Amino acid sequence: MEDRAKRRLRSAKGRVEAEEISHGDIEDKLKLIGDFFQFMSVKRAAVNEARPTSGPKLTENRQLDCLWVRMVHFGGKVQYAFEVQVGGNISDAIERLEMVASFVQKAIVITDEKQREVIQERLAVKHSPLRDKILFLSYDDINNVAEAVNALKVFTQKVFHE
Repeated sequence: MEDRAKRRLRSAKGRVEAEEISHGDIEDKLKLIGDFFQFMSVKRAAVNEARPTSGPKLTENRQLDCLWVRMVHFGGKVQYAFEVQVGGNISDAIERLEMVASFVQKAIVITDEKQREVIQERLAVKHSPLRDKILFLSYDDINNVAEAVNALKVFTQKVFHE
């Protein structure tokens, strides 16, 4: 998976295309990790999917980069919303997460240190309810977990299915 992403990055035509490839690569890894942990993992899930069916709906198609969902018997829905912030509009990412903050256990942003500081500052100034739900992870965190998941999948296949 990592080699495929590196090959695509080398062939990218410019910074914008490289960011799109990196962004897509992280989204793929989030889906892989969520599936491994037995969540229904939805890449580019509509914001409406993370909101209650009885609540107001958006008419525009706003999307989270990834959404992990698990139904817990007698416990309801457990959800984790993910945004990958490689570059681009930070305000837009914050707004999408704020729309679902009341309905998810955590809102997780995968970004670098510089953008993390900008996001935290904006949330503090706005007194956003997202401040209590947000968690920041690095690109390396996701890459390391994805590598471990791949290794565990190979191990599981060899031990239990051969």
